[in-house]
Amino acid sequence: MKRPLATALTAVLILAGCSSTQTSATDAATSASSLPATTAALTDTGSTGSDEPATDTGNQEAGEGKDSDGTSGNSAVENSDSGNSATSSPPSSLVDLDARSRTPDTPSRFTVAYYGDSLAASAQEWVGTFIERGGRLEFRPGTFPGSAVCDWYPRFDEDLATLDLWAVVLFFTNNTFSPCMKNADGSDLTEQEAIDKFHADLGDVIDRFIDAGATVYLPTIPTSRGELVLGINPSEQLNAVFADLASSRDHAVVVDAGRAVLDADGNYAETLPCLPYEPCTGGVNADGVPVNLVREPDGVHFCSGGYGPDVPIETDTCPTWSSGAFRYAGALTAPIIAAAQAEWVADNPPSAVPDQVVPAEPTN
Repeated sequence: MKRPLATALTAVLILAGCSSTQTSATDAATSASSLPATTAALTDTGSTGSDEPATDTGNQEAGEGKDSDGTSGNSAVENSDSGNSATSSPPSSLVDLDARSRTPDTPSRFTVAYYGDSLAASAQEWVGTFIERGGRLEFRPGTFPGSAVCDWYPRFDEDLATLDLWAVVLFFTNNTFSPCMKNADGSDLTEQEAIDKFHADLGDVIDRFIDAGATVYLPTIPTSRGELVLGINPSEQLNAVFADLASSRDHAVVVDAGRAVLDADGNYAETLPCLPYEPCTGGVNADGVPVNLVREPDGVHFCSGGYGPDVPIETDTCPTWSSGAFRYAGALTAPIIAAAQAEWVADNPPSAVPDQVVPAEPTN
């Protein structure tokens, strides 16, 4: 579906002071939820499809895998109708990316790998759009619902051997359905054992990518509706893992993208006020403010209308405007694009203005 885009460059411009390896996570998240209205539109997302890991993930995550008939496994979850089922036509204006200054013109130099589970998949369309069309970088996605970090080791090995990765996004929520996330006898890990293994696996993978010369980005996980209702905090635990791993590594960066889909107090939100440059399809809130749904009916993912029983859970297939994915992806990709742009400009400085030639005084 063709959709409007506030260019990633616009997101970058409000991140003053971003560096290539030490980006402020707070700035990144805040920027995506309050991007300026100066925008342009693109009609081609440019993102590619998902790619499952080489190993079997075992059981898939409830509400994000597929049923035995191949349809979306989340079709039975709670559905909320806020009038956002209709899609909106994008503005007619286009951006001439090739004419934009100080943007990398060799995408392959800035190859960005993107790995994760279903939450990553639900944001992938817009992440790819911002990375490729907004930042003019090369996007290499690999996402699969229900997968764990340890499912992806064969793919990690392959990509490390064949790609010159400049940046890597690791977007995992610690699923425990796969055999590699079980005890040797097939029994379930305890909650703490699962967190400890997630910490160890993710740390190992981060080190491998950093050793290969990449900067690793760890996006935060936003609070889900289930956490709000049940009073639990798995997202907080995961975000603490990310912070701990990044604190001891110069080229690991936590990006607080989750903040972009939460309310002003950092709490779970079903809806948020419409941004000035996006379709506004969620009706109005109790105060009469136009809003968009920012989460899927399951209260976790980003496809605001849900996939429904006849639409497979795949990237690029969300049938409605996904404001949550748009906001999250903007926050996640802004520091990545800022770092690429800074590196590109440093290596390709604008032509120096020649010193002014002062004419010699005439002689008599």
